[in-house]
Formats: sequence, structure tokens, C-alpha cells
Amino acid sequence: MDFLAYLRLMRAPGAFTVISNITAAHVIASAAAPQWMPLLLTIMVSLGLYHSGMVINDIVDVEIDRQERPERPLASGVISVDTARRLAALLMIGGIVLSVIIGALPLIISLALAVLILFYNLVAKTGSLGPLVMASCRYTNWLLGLSVVALSPDLAIIALPLLSYVYALTLLSKQETLSGTLLSVQVSMALLVLTACLVLFNATLTGIGYGVLTGLVILMVVTLLLRLVQVAHMATPEMTQSMVTMLIMGLIPLDALIVFSQGAVIEAVLILVLILPASWVARHVYVT
Repeated sequence: MDFLAYLRLMRAPGAFTVISNITAAHVIASAAAPQWMPLLLTIMVSLGLYHSGMVINDIVDVEIDRQERPERPLASGVISVDTARRLAALLMIGGIVLSVIIGALPLIISLALAVLILFYNLVAKTGSLGPLVMASCRYTNWLLGLSVVALSPDLAIIALPLLSYVYALTLLSKQETLSGTLLSVQVSMALLVLTACLVLFNATLTGIGYGVLTGLVILMVVTLLLRLVQVAHMATPEMTQSMVTMLIMGLIPLDALIVFSQGAVIEAVLILVLILPASWVARHVYVT
């Protein structure tokens, strides 16, 4: 068995962004007093659903990949499509079954997330709804992390930066032509600014570390905006893919900033550390 091929099929580096999402949400929901077993189980549920979605993505795209990306595991035949189908089903069903152990609310949210994953890959991916559905997947994943407590409007608002951020990166990832990329860059810039405003809005509700947080948020967003300007001037598929990879990895510092906005500074730093193993794995396994 080609272990590296399976890591590529499941987009292994993205696992760290999933762990980051769930951990950040759990820290906030538990008021920085983690419930370790529910946290571990929720991470496993989320990983199962996430990786199933990545496998389904390649199953759906296998014919396109045979022409444009023949080196990928399914396109090259290193892993058969039938094997990938069984793996995707096992990961998704396993994740849902594990959610039963945690409780009724996690089960409901995991089922909703599974439906969104299937809807994205089988229906919405190639259409205009794609970015919104993908953003909803990440948002729902955050809700899964929050589900150790009863969900409230306040908790739901905290996760809103994920919606605008993931919409931006998904919109950019869908563009391949120069004109399309230029338009998506402009929209993505606006969405990243909105993301920053939403994080800072969260901080206004707590008033903790507001000055420091503002500086960190500005640093992250300006860094991404400057990179997007480069993409606008050099709109090649390689440049766009590199930007999308950067944005996906950026989910980890975004999670850390959201946790910081709620006053959990040490926990925010620990979540940010996930960027190190994620970056190391991304050197050997593609992210997108």
C-alpha cells in the first residue's frame, strides 16, 4: 500500500486546520476548561468527515484529473476508484457513528455537515453556490466544535469570520482564467477585510487584548492582501494555487485570532503552533 498516496488523496495537511477549528471552538465553548474526551472524539468526527470530503472530491474529478493532473492517486491508478469510494464511505460513516457517543447535538451537526459535504462535491462545486457551500462546511465544522454546550446566538456569531474567509479562498480556488482571477481577487480582498472586521467585532464584546489583537489582525490581513495583489498582477494557475494553499494554512492563525479575541491568550498561542506541523507536512503532500 502506498501510504503517501493515501495522504495525498485525503489532503493530509488540511487535517491540522480541522484540528485547529475544533480545538478553537471547544476552547471558547468550554471557557478555556477543555473536556478532553469530548474534544478528542469531536476532532476524530471532524477528521473523518473532512477526509471523506477530500476523497469524494477526487472521485468526482477523476476524469478531469486524468487529463490535467495525471500524477494524482486516482488518476494514476495508484489507488482505485472503488477503493476510494469504500474509504470515503468508511470515513464519513465512522465520523457520524462516533458523534453518537458525544451526544445528540454533535450527531445532528455532523449529519448536517455530511449533507453539506455531499452537496458541495456532487452538486454545488462547479456552480456559483460552491464557495457559499464550502464556507458553510467550515462554519458548521466550527459549530461541531462548539456543540459540547448548547448553541446560542453569541457562539454562532463568534464563528462568522470563518464564513467570509473560506468564501474568499474557495472563490479564488475556482478561478483559472486571467479575467476570472482578477475579479475573484477583488472580491477576496473585500471578504478578507470583512473577516478582519468580524474578528475585531468579537473582541469588542470582550474588550480583552483589543489593542494587541488589532495589530495581529491587521498584520495577517495586510500580508494576505499584498500577496493577492501579486496574484492579480501574475494570474498564473501556479500563483493562484500557491495563494489558495496560503489561505488554507491561514485558517490556523485565524482560529488562533478568534480564540485570542475571547481572552484565551495561551490557548491561542498553542493553536497557532499547529502551523508548524501543517507546514512541514505540506512540503511533502499537496494541500489543494
